[in-house]
Amino acid sequence: MADLDQDVTSLPERMTIETIDEMQTLFKGLKLDGDVMLDASKIDRITTPGFQYLISISNECKKNQKTFKVVKPSEAFINTAKTLGLMGQIGEWSNDL
Repeated sequence: MADLDQDVTSLPERMTIETIDEMQTLFKGLKLDGDVMLDASKIDRITTPGFQYLISISNECKKNQKTFKVVKPSEAFINTAKTLGLMGQIGEWSNDL
């Protein structure tokens, strides 16, 4: 379970190909040498590139034996994950499903 004192980074409302620069800026600020906890409650649109980016961050965390968690996934986040067949992956990231 994630440490409640851990810093939580809020994801943007949109994670699409059009917002890739914003995502790169956000993730450059993350310290991937520690555990990563992302708040997905504000997401109202996420597409395949958004999930690809999250998967790449998750893989980097695994490689470095760090925890990757997504908290409070929005309905849009969950619905898109279902459409893309990613619920198994999301289940590894979140206890909030």
